[in-house]
Amino acid sequence: MDQYNILGRIGEGAHGIVLKAKHIESGEVVALKKVSLRNPEEGIPNTALREIKALQQIEDNPYVVRLREGFSTLEP
Repeated sequence: MDQYNILGRIGEGAHGIVLKAKHIESGEVVALKKVSLRNPEEGIPNTALREIKALQQIEDNPYVVRLREGFSTLEP
């Protein structure tokens, strides 16, 4: 997440929060979905994985956000 400046919070869902952010290099404004792991040993929830897979399969649709990248971070 070091490559983004967080601009604010958009909302939250069942598995985490959605943040408005700006990519430092490109200046592009994006939505970041930060998934909360209730039990890190279990990994990313299946529903979140299904959402990621579905977004990867959707091509240019004006009604659906486009998945640019995925990453994980370790938080203290």
